[in-house]
Amino acid sequence: MAPVSELLSRLPYFQGLTANQIDEVSRAGKELFFQKGEVLFVEGEPCRGLYVVKSGQVRIFKSSLEGRAVPHDRRTGKEFQRRPGLRRRTQSG
Repeated sequence: MAPVSELLSRLPYFQGLTANQIDEVSRAGKELFFQKGEVLFVEGEPCRGLYVVKSGQVRIFKSSLEGRAVPHDRRTGKEFQRRPGLRRRTQSG
């Protein structure tokens, strides 16, 4: 398994950061483990941050306008946010 810093450096979300900055993000993060079928969060809860799938996959269900649960899968090496408002800041903004 690749070190977390190496995984993060391959994600578009972290492109443009230096190796030192990625190492800093890696050290600040927490590695969490979940069982199959475990709920990580529910739509509408306050945002707790950014998740990165290190191994396995996550199924996200987003409510459609009609009220149906629409699945969106995230696999190893992908990131997902609790909500679209969580964005990486650049030095210019």
